[in-house]
Parts: sequence; structure tokens; C-alpha cells
Amino acid sequence: MKYFVSLDAFYTVGVGNSSKWNKLSDLTSVVPEGTVVRNFDGSNDQQLFKSFKELEGELAEAQIHSIEIEDTLSENVALVNGDSSIKGVLVKMKPNKVEEEKILTEAEQKALGLNAIQVTQGPNEDNTRTVLKLKTDPADFVLPLGYELRLVANVKPTEVAYKNMAKKQKDYNLDVGEARTDLNDIYIKELGHKKGDDAVYGTSVKQKGLVY
Repeated sequence: MKYFVSLDAFYTVGVGNSSKWNKLSDLTSVVPEGTVVRNFDGSNDQQLFKSFKELEGELAEAQIHSIEIEDTLSENVALVNGDSSIKGVLVKMKPNKVEEEKILTEAEQKALGLNAIQVTQGPNEDNTRTVLKLKTDPADFVLPLGYELRLVANVKPTEVAYKNMAKKQKDYNLDVGEARTDLNDIYIKELGHKKGDDAVYGTSVKQKGLVY
């Protein structure tokens, strides 16, 4: 065992003579920064039983439950088609906690105790943005380790986004290609050809085209 990629918590139980527990520090030295680390006393039967009860409590407290998600869309995006543009999904992650293994079906969700994922959308207080919300049924659903609950939205650019983009293009002269990246420049300067009226190529400087 050389290193861990990702951990939420790392627990060890020292059994027998506590003077021989020094190797436990070798294990905890390789866990990622920010990981909860704790060693439990198992030096005798009574301590071992007590430690396992404490460990049970630690794991129960570490579980995520009563989940609610709220997100406000920016002025640059809007839902494509109202309520049908949002959904909640329960995702099982691969052991590396980065890649998805699968998105669970409704039947698989119910098998884990999740009856439904409730999602809603509506205006904020001043009616300028759209607020998305997610809740679980039951409300105290406990998210299993290795799973993620996500609020997914299908969005499109707003008129404000297009106006902001047009202003940025104007302010920074983005309609003109940079040297050696614009087709007109490359075609004329590098290949020695002339501009013509035949629209052989389209260019970012909006010329009619180029000819051989």
C-alpha cells in the first residue's frame, strides 16, 4: 500500500499492547490532507467493544442525510423548456470518486430507500433569475457512501448573454482574426494569393472570399 487517492475518513484500531501500535502512524501518514483520522483503543475485550460502538457512531454521523440543493441560474442562461428541463439523478461513482459508474434507475433508487427526487423551478424574489431546487422523498434519505445526488438542468443562452457577447466582441475587436490565425492573412501573406470575389473560403474578417 503506497498511497490513497481520495478518502473521507481513515480509522484504525490498535489491538493488544499499546506500545506496539507505532505502525498505525505509518498507515495514517499516507492518507490525503483533510481526511478525518482517528485511532481506537482495542487493548482488551472491553476497550475493543467500546471502540467498535464509538466507531459505529462515527460512521453514522458521517453519513449525509436530509439533502436539499438550491441553485440560481445566471442572467446568461435560461431553461430550455421549463419544468421538463430539470431533473434529479442519483449517481454511483467509481472507487476513485471522480468517474461515474452509472446513473441509477427509479427502481434502483427505491431499492436504496429513495422513493423520488423532487425538483422544482421558479423566479427569485425580484423576479430576475430562475431558482432551481431539489429535495428527496423521504426527506431524511441517507446518501450511501460512493454515491452522488445531482440537480441537472438543460439550459440555453439568454438575450442578455448574446448582448454581452456582442459588446465584448466590439470592445475587444474580436471580429478581426489575429495574425497568422485568420484565413485571409495566411492565404495572402504565407501562400501569395490574392483576395477575390469568389467565396471560396469564409473568413473572420468578413471578406467576400479568396481565390487560387
